[in-house]
Amino acid sequence: MTAFALRMSRYCNGVEQKARRSSAWMWRSLWPGTKDEDIPISSITNGIHVPTWIEPKMDLLFDKHLGPDWLEDHDNPAIWELAYDIPDQDLWQTHYWHKIKLINFIRDRARLRWAEDHVSPTNIVAGGTLLAPMALTIGFARRFATYKRADLIFRDLDRLKALLNNRWRPVQIVLAGKAHPADDPGKSLLQKVFKFACNPEMGGRIAFVENYDEQLAQYIDSRGRRLAQQSITAYGGKRDERDESIIERCPESEHPRRVVARRLQRQKRMGLWTGKSCWPNGG
Repeated sequence: MTAFALRMSRYCNGVEQKARRSSAWMWRSLWPGTKDEDIPISSITNGIHVPTWIEPKMDLLFDKHLGPDWLEDHDNPAIWELAYDIPDQDLWQTHYWHKIKLINFIRDRARLRWAEDHVSPTNIVAGGTLLAPMALTIGFARRFATYKRADLIFRDLDRLKALLNNRWRPVQIVLAGKAHPADDPGKSLLQKVFKFACNPEMGGRIAFVENYDEQLAQYIDSRGRRLAQQSITAYGGKRDERDESIIERCPESEHPRRVVARRLQRQKRMGLWTGKSCWPNGG
């Protein structure tokens, strides 16, 4: 069926450039004598609708430093070069305010569950009541399907516990998402992750936020950084770096402006810059 679809379609694409290269290699027999780079399988770069996903306080910060009309020209790479000139203090204060708002939102959800649903204290702790504003925060918010490997970070529990319970530089993880009602393996994966959140050995630093919806997704996305997670892809079993979740860096680690600058440089170096996927919300 794949060969039939490739032959009969007017346009074919993979999700990202890595997928395009892998797909071209897998199906090169359909175009004998054609170089892999000339095989008519294209790629697209995931993007976001900036006016929808930009957080109001970040919007005000950009108005101040990128110019009041930046949104109308946000696909212009020159606009994002101005991000280098945003003062560290202004950028960090805005970002940290977002983080506090996210943690308060998660705590309020847990408090309402305690008051209205009368759930067990273990579930309340697992819902994020012990999250710390100063801890480096990693988030995973998406559909729970087995190939997304939400449990990957739990493969080395001893190392994970050392990271979570580090006295001076702790890490905490926020997970959210739903499994398809007919996806039993996905639901089993979700249950497995929730059990880790309930485990006292994790120190309350793993939170599984229930009732994942667009509002929660927007809170997490507008208040974090992306974390590149290694995953085994479906394209010939090769490994590639994918933006699977959100990472927020605490004041003691690298400043977010440098993260932004390095991402822009990496996108340009790899030829991935399209102007459609811009910091702070796109990859």
